[in-house]
This record gives sequence, C-alpha cells and structure tokens, in this order.
Amino acid sequence: SSTIVTVVILLLALLGLQGLVTAFSLLVPVIAVGAVVIALCVLVKHGVTPAPTVGSVSKLLPNWGVSALTYTAYNLLGTVTIMVPFAPFIRDEKTLRRGLGGGAALLTVMAWSMIAALVVLPEAGSFELPMNFLAAEIHPTLELIYGILMLLAMIVSALGCLVALQAQLELEWQILAAHH
Repeated sequence: SSTIVTVVILLLALLGLQGLVTAFSLLVPVIAVGAVVIALCVLVKHGVTPAPTVGSVSKLLPNWGVSALTYTAYNLLGTVTIMVPFAPFIRDEKTLRRGLGGGAALLTVMAWSMIAALVVLPEAGSFELPMNFLAAEIHPTLELIYGILMLLAMIVSALGCLVALQAQLELEWQILAAHH
C-alpha cells in the first residue's frame, strides 16, 4: 500500500505546481467543511457541556499552550517550504493578502470547531487522528470517509513537499549550469 501511495505522489508531481494547486483547491475545502460538520454533529449529539479535564496525555506537551505552539510551528515551517515555489506566480499584494486572509479564516473556523468538539469529548485527543474518533462517534461510515480524506491530505502534503523540492532542484541546477 505504501508503494501505491508513493507512485501516486510521484505521478501527481509530474503535473508540477499546477497539479499541486488543483489538488489543494479540491481537497482543502472538502476537509475544512468535513471537520466543521463533524465538530457540529458532535456538539449536537453530546451537547455543549465541557467534559471534566483529565490533564495532558503527553509528557512532551504538558498543556494546551505548548501543544498549540508546537503544532503551529511544525505546520508553519512545512507550509513555508511548500509555498516558496509559488512566489513567482503571485500577481499582486492584494491576491496575496486575500489568500492569506481566506486561509487564516478557514483555519480559524476549523480550529475552533475542533476545539469545541474536543472539549466535549476530550478522550478523542488520545487518538492519532482525533477527528476520526469524533467522526466514528457520529457514524462508522463517516469515520471511513474522513479517514479517506485524511489519507488524501497526507498524499497532497507529501506532494507539496516533493513539488517544492523539485522546484528547488530545478533552481539549483540552473545556477550550477550557469557556472559551467
């Protein structure tokens, strides 16, 4: 199965930046809507009463603040790496600001939806994919659908890294070729 995923990522990488943009454009809104719908369903099913807190499930992440900073730092570094090859295609500052604003708004809505659901069902936080646990709380089919979405998200994330690496290597090879 990992060989199949690797081949799919390599084939998608052949489409370059346009393939990456298409993949992100199709998948990100679906994941965002899915996460918000799952969170809202959990809140409707279980109410909005916070569950009693039980402390951290990880000694490396002793509280929510450290966990949030770690998560943000990890994802920010990955995002910067993936987004750098797109710089030449940004038409103007207005486009950049609209993209950043829209992305920030989308992620904020997703984050608060997930936080609300995790406050109601904190045991979900002990799973590798908390949203999958929450989806299973609603219906097993929804768990399968969200699991497939997460697999696709992992593929697109790997694709982003590979396309960024490809763009960087092309730039380096141009520089090297110019010196010979």
